[in-house]
Amino acid sequence: MVKNRDRIEKTQRRKEALDLIESMLAENDPALRVEGAVRGLKLGESVKVLAFGKASQAMFEGARRALGGKYSRAAVVVPEGEDIWVEGHDLEVYTATHPDVSQKSVEAAQLSIEHLGPFGEGDDVLVLISGGGSAMFELPAQGLDAERIMEVSRCVMDAGGDIYELNAVRALMSRVKAGGLAVMLYPARVHGLVVSDVMGDDLSVIASGPLTMLRDTRRVEEALRKFRERCLPGVMVQQVGERSDPRYFERVEQQIVLSNSDFVQSGIRYLASRRVDFVSFGSNLRGEVSEFSRRLAQALRQAYSLRGSPFWFVCGGETTVQVRGNGRGGRAQELVLRFMEEMGDDEDFLLACFGTDGIDGRSDAAGGISDNWLRERVGRDEVERYLAGSDSGTLLMSRDSAIVTGRTGNNVSDIMVGYYGRR
Repeated sequence: MVKNRDRIEKTQRRKEALDLIESMLAENDPALRVEGAVRGLKLGESVKVLAFGKASQAMFEGARRALGGKYSRAAVVVPEGEDIWVEGHDLEVYTATHPDVSQKSVEAAQLSIEHLGPFGEGDDVLVLISGGGSAMFELPAQGLDAERIMEVSRCVMDAGGDIYELNAVRALMSRVKAGGLAVMLYPARVHGLVVSDVMGDDLSVIASGPLTMLRDTRRVEEALRKFRERCLPGVMVQQVGERSDPRYFERVEQQIVLSNSDFVQSGIRYLASRRVDFVSFGSNLRGEVSEFSRRLAQALRQAYSLRGSPFWFVCGGETTVQVRGNGRGGRAQELVLRFMEEMGDDEDFLLACFGTDGIDGRSDAAGGISDNWLRERVGRDEVERYLAGSDSGTLLMSRDSAIVTGRTGNNVSDIMVGYYGRR
């Protein structure tokens, strides 16, 4: 799973860390999670499958195996540039863009609905949703197009809008977000299986909640008032309407089949099976990379002072990073370098951080590793120079410390594993 393992496995401890990472990736395969979930559903004879997001192919494969190929029609929307490997009868595969919505995303959504429809009371529709779906599956409200939606979305983010405000504005510009897809699929029975890429696993946020009833209309109205003058002049917005009508959601059920906490729990089980000392700092952690690296270093030192002996650790979440240049890298790779800067000469350490989708920012790597081996081969001034240009990936790749997996077909934020002791 780690394609460049032979290059980066420089020490026994790195080998052990990579064993842990590969075990976590294998155990949390979206195909396996969806397969198990579908086997637990009570489905009729007419089953239609719709999958979109970064994990769409793996999720469809799990559903196909569970159904034994017995579905009537299927549509899968995959990220542009991803190798298409899924197969099946009456299956259509479309490509869409991410992270920016485009006309390709609109065409993929429109063609998917047309291929699967019409929808009747006797239909069961499996909707397989994963992160990235917000950009990859879009039907603009009347009078809007993908380019205008992107302009407004960027404006809201630049104006300091949070994810809930952004989703509220998106709901007003879209026919599929904030429950709009559920309305389109009515009166079919809808079963939403979701791979979560957001902290707290909020179904209204993942892919902008296409199957989740828009309950908080007050938040939408507040977002409209807040951003209309700056970001929405002349924009025709869609009314909330049917998306807050409970009858369209009476036949809709959703469940999270995979999340960041599942990865952390599998890491805990792996370390326990190896009978090594370890600490878990939990999942859904967040923060700016510089501050996060300081907090992590402090937590490790406190744990060591209590335990008095070295230990492995595991945690998960999603950090943020301020892009300062045009370098190659991302939050995971910058985090391991920032953490290395926090470590003192008497500390024995390793930190591996990777994005579970296999992509870390503007780089070809999923993440990176920092440890005593790397610190002995790179100077502090050199690290600072690369960080100043947001070029962490270039430095780590040149020092055999970037983790390369390629697209994993997964997406549940970031995972951190490591080791801490004293030299």
